[in-house]
Amino acid sequence: MTQRSRSLKHATVSIWLRQVMRAIEMTVSTPPRALAPTATGTRWWDGAQLTLTPAYDLCPQLRSGETASHALNLTRTPDERASQLRLCRKTAPDFLLSGRDADLIIEAQLEVISREWDEAADEAQLTKAERNYLWRRQILNPYIHYDQA
Repeated sequence: MTQRSRSLKHATVSIWLRQVMRAIEMTVSTPPRALAPTATGTRWWDGAQLTLTPAYDLCPQLRSGETASHALNLTRTPDERASQLRLCRKTAPDFLLSGRDADLIIEAQLEVISREWDEAADEAQLTKAERNYLWRRQILNPYIHYDQA
């Protein structure tokens, strides 16, 4: 393998791992799923390409408090399933990312969610009551910022 091939392979893996990290962070910042996508059949394989269904980010259950967790561990440590950004930071090295890289991804995701919330709610034709119910409860719940389990 040439140096150029190795560099290209490394760059491709790096981009893919950053995308995976973004997806993990998004599942923490937005509604958690009762079941992980691997268990709910939210992906399609047509024999050539794997894609996620449009329902990937739907949340079938209501969140009544602040705490939430995922069906699968977010880190290598057993039972670390809390929907908290600290776990995204903790798992960053598993995706060949530094803590600073993880923080940049998290900050960018939070900024986009905050900036685009009103437009997304408009597109979904949510009432004012529905918007108020979802914001800071299902979407960007304060629990994601807590640093304890």
